[in-house]
Amino acid sequence: MADTARTSESRYGTRPTMKDVAARAGVGLKTVSRVVNGEAGVTPDTVRRVREAIEALGFRRNDSARILRKGRTASIGLVLEDLADPFYGPLSRAVEEAARAHGARTLLDATQSAGWLPLRAADYDYTVTGAFKWLLSPRGVSFLTVPAVCDELWPLYAGWAAGEVPWESYYGVERLAPSAHRFDESPATLPYLAAQHSLAVIEETGPAAIGAHDLALADRFRDGLAVLGHEPVASPGSAIVAVPGLGHAEDALTRAGVHVSVRAGNLRAAFHLYNTAADVDRLLDVLSTLPVRV
Repeated sequence: MADTARTSESRYGTRPTMKDVAARAGVGLKTVSRVVNGEAGVTPDTVRRVREAIEALGFRRNDSARILRKGRTASIGLVLEDLADPFYGPLSRAVEEAARAHGARTLLDATQSAGWLPLRAADYDYTVTGAFKWLLSPRGVSFLTVPAVCDELWPLYAGWAAGEVPWESYYGVERLAPSAHRFDESPATLPYLAAQHSLAVIEETGPAAIGAHDLALADRFRDGLAVLGHEPVASPGSAIVAVPGLGHAEDALTRAGVHVSVRAGNLRAAFHLYNTAADVDRLLDVLSTLPVRV
C-alpha cells in the first residue's frame, strides 16, 4: 500500500518535515519538537508514536535551518596552525573527547597540516582543507570531508553539482545526491586539473617522508639562525619558523628571489617539498648581510 502521509516539496526534492511527522503521529507540532529535542512533558505513549512516525517517514532534523533560527550550533570549529606543536596535538585530542562526550560535532581546518603531517579525517566529524599550502595545489582548490551518513546537514545553496544526477540539475536540483556530493559546488576546473598532479606526487612520496624533509630544512634554518645570533620562536617539530626582529628583511629577501612572509613583525619561513638545502643556505646568506636591529 502506498504511503499517503503528506510530504513537503522543495527545489531540492522531497524531505519530510516536522509537520509531516505531527500529521502522521496525530499530535501537535510543538509535541514533535519536544520529542526531537529530548524535552520533557511528553507521555511515553506519545513519544513512541512520534518516534514511529519519524522512522516511517525517514525524518531527519534540519540542523542547518535550526542553526539559522537559533543563532547557535552544537558544533566546535578547530583551527590549529600546527598539529606538530606539542601543545596543539593534546589540545586537539582533548577537544575531540569533550565534543563526543557532549554530543557535539567537530570541524577541523586542516589547511596547515594536510600533506606533511599524519592526519585522519575520520577522527573528526568534518574537515576543511585549503590545498594551496602543503598540498601544493593552485588557489581555488579545497576539500571537505563529512561522515558517511551526512543527512544531518542540509546544503543551503545547492547548485547543479550537488544533484543526484548533476547533468539533469542545471535548471534546478530535483533531488540532492545521497552522498557527500550534495555539498559539491561548481568546481574551478583548471585548478583541479592541475591539482591532480600535485596530489599524485604527495601520495607517491607520502606525508611521513615529506614531513621529514620539511623538518630537516626547518632545523637547518634554525641552526643557521643560531650562528647568526638570532633566536626563533620555539616551535619544535614544526616546518614553520618565525624569527622575531627580522620582519624588516622581507624586502631584501624578495630582491634576492627568496619569498617569505611577515607576521606580527616576525619573519616567517615555511619549508615545503619543493625546497632544498640550497634554498635554506641562500636565505641565511641574505640574512647574514643585514645589520642586526636591537
